[in-house]
Amino acid sequence: MANSYSALNVTIRLFEQRLMTADDFKQLWSLTSDDAIRQKLADHHYPVSEGADFERIFDQRLNQDYDELYEMAPDARVLDLFALRFDYHNLKVLFKEQISKRDLSDLYLPYGHYDVDELRALIKGDAVEHLPAPLKQAVLDVNSAYREQHDANVISLLFDLGYLNHMKLLAHEINDSAIEEWVVRWIDLKNLVMGLRMQQEDRSRGFMFVTLSNQGSITETEWVEVLQNHDKAGLLTLTKRVTDDVQIQKVLQEDKINIAKLEHAIEMVQARLMQSAQLQAFGPLPVMSYLYFLSHEISNLRLVITAKHNDLEQSTIEERMQPIYES
Repeated sequence: MANSYSALNVTIRLFEQRLMTADDFKQLWSLTSDDAIRQKLADHHYPVSEGADFERIFDQRLNQDYDELYEMAPDARVLDLFALRFDYHNLKVLFKEQISKRDLSDLYLPYGHYDVDELRALIKGDAVEHLPAPLKQAVLDVNSAYREQHDANVISLLFDLGYLNHMKLLAHEINDSAIEEWVVRWIDLKNLVMGLRMQQEDRSRGFMFVTLSNQGSITETEWVEVLQNHDKAGLLTLTKRVTDDVQIQKVLQEDKINIAKLEHAIEMVQARLMQSAQLQAFGPLPVMSYLYFLSHEISNLRLVITAKHNDLEQSTIEERMQPIYES
């Protein structure tokens, strides 16, 4: 499998040259007009037309890159690992749209792998044969939980769980040890964040069992025990089985764990892993790395543009920015 990616990885090296560096973002902060920002985006392969809306530019860039990569990838499931998060986002929006009877179409993301109308039909209970079983199961689980609890919070939590479980299934099917290791670590770290958030919301043991994934290296039983017992030492021990990152350990040792700081520390760990993946000549990790950093770049661009439009402090916004590509 690794050798089949050699041609794609040459293309990825060219794609990486489009990504913005720290110096590019510094220059972006100095620009004084939207037209100057659009020109900067055009210099980095964003499809820009005169007066184009920034969100439209970002959507077109993601669609463009995903379409090109799907055409070239030896195994589309590698791209699905990232693209499916847009589908699960759309499922959340469609489900909330159904129960609220409101039009939430402005929240749809257009670059998922599956058509929004097909996902809407699935939410309504129609048979959509070609959609994958994990998507269908996630909708069934959310329907069941919402009927029982009438708690809107379960919608996001259970679709997040469905996405994690879907990722693990894809990683198993792809049968690449590096991908499986990355996915399992990601599930463990997401379980850590979700579990701590539920602990702070004083969620029950049963609620935690239902909403944490059993597809990581650490079982949901282990997570639930330490979280329900507020066992700080046990939590640190479990987390060290996933990562020995000093910053994550430091955040977890605080009396009141700051979830935002924890998520930032986790992103830094993930970024270092994705940065090292760029160096691989063979295998599917370079394309995953590219999509990871492209997503971060667009998130950061949104922050910068919002800040400039609303006269927000640069230093405050930079604290919220995600790790970016380093050449």
